[in-house]
Amino acid sequence: MLRQNVFPLMGNHDYIAAVLLNKLSVEITAENYETHIDESVMEILAAWFTDGGKVTLNDFKRLPAEDREYILEYLREFTPYETIEVNNKQYILTHAGLPESAELNNLETYDMLDFVYAKTDYSKTYFKDAFLITGHTPTVLISPEYENKIYRKNNHIAIDSGAVFGGALSCFCLETDEEYYL
Repeated sequence: MLRQNVFPLMGNHDYIAAVLLNKLSVEITAENYETHIDESVMEILAAWFTDGGKVTLNDFKRLPAEDREYILEYLREFTPYETIEVNNKQYILTHAGLPESAELNNLETYDMLDFVYAKTDYSKTYFKDAFLITGHTPTVLISPEYENKIYRKNNHIAIDSGAVFGGALSCFCLETDEEYYL
């Protein structure tokens, strides 16, 4: 890893891209043509295409084979969560959230999809000794007063301030507790 303070976390869009790009990179043969891409894969592919996946796939196909393999390997390195300590504070970083019954010392027992698609309850304090940092849910959907702002309450730090919908792109500095917006 080139930067020790950068953690690529698996999000729902990354997960779907990784699954589909891996599926679509396999050569179709007489042995697998009836089973490799089934109806459920086609449904996911159709949904992905409506969400920008067609452009991604077209660009991916134009790359040399070694670049495509590098991208697939890079996506495989994404983790569902990271736990870090900064300035004597513990943080759990994940894309969407944690399973409802998550325990700080047992996070490794959960499945990748638990972190990628979890519905975080922002009214609940999951851990009294750790902060949960999430994206995925635009903060305005947590509470309208947090439109275009980072949500900080109940040991949650939700940083998706709705950039995809024209809101601010936000960043939170763990070392200084400062918020930044573009």
